[in-house]
Amino acid sequence: RKKAIDAVRRRRARTRASEAVARLTSDAGPKANLMDAVLDAVRSEVTLGEICHALRAPFGTYDSTRPA
Repeated sequence: RKKAIDAVRRRRARTRASEAVARLTSDAGPKANLMDAVLDAVRSEVTLGEICHALRAPFGTYDSTRPA
């Protein structure tokens, strides 16, 4: 699996992928519709892990043991 992900990262357009990740982070907000930004990232061959990482900064992570 790691080899396949590394192959995708090598062949994709790096600038386009970086711009897509930056757009995800900048578009994220409490009332934002991120569908277009996520689709752009997927079309730019950004991995799911990279998408999740980009969204952790603005949204954080869910912890079910922590009270709301």
